[in-house]
Amino acid sequence: MGFSVLQAQDCAEGFNHEANADGIPVHIYSENNDECFQVLIKSQPLNPDPAKNVYFYAAKQAQTKIVVKLSNGELLEKNFFDAGNMGNVAYYIDKNKKGKYSLKLSLKNSGASQAAKDEFAAKQKEEEAARKAKKEADDKRWDAESAERSARMKESVKLDSEIEREKREAEEAKKAEEAKEAKKAEEAKKIADAKKAEEEAQKAKQAQN
Repeated sequence: MGFSVLQAQDCAEGFNHEANADGIPVHIYSENNDECFQVLIKSQPLNPDPAKNVYFYAAKQAQTKIVVKLSNGELLEKNFFDAGNMGNVAYYIDKNKKGKYSLKLSLKNSGASQAAKDEFAAKQKEEEAARKAKKEADDKRWDAESAERSARMKESVKLDSEIEREKREAEEAKKAEEAKEAKKAEEAKKIADAKKAEEEAQKAKQAQN
């Protein structure tokens, strides 16, 4: 069995649903009494009109979840807290400073024994420690991946620099070789021109004789 909560406007102060009275009484309310919502069971509204407080009975099922659907389409899920012979269970719709909504269990307004409350608090502590450990592991993995990406980038830049340097050196060597060949050709031409001029001078001298 699943429950959904839909935020709405123009709501009543409260709605009481008496069906399934042999189950666990559940109270869902807005923490600041400023959020209107509907409880949905199997996609159907339990309360026809939005209200700030909804009271109903939940069957004692281990896998029951409370699902919150806000007006923006965001879904919030919460496992139903059944600590045995509880008098009632209370949840409140909370909004943090960033405007993010969540559905939270209100132990102070739930009829659980102190042992059950301690058990739930310990479970929350374990879950928080697990989330913290996961975050630290994710941060370390991110740092390692970032360092690896940075190293690859530096190696790539270094390789590109070496390729550019080798290319530049090859071009300079080619230009030097071309200049050397041009100088040789110029010197050969000078020698050929000088030899030709000498031959022409000798021919002219012989013609005069």
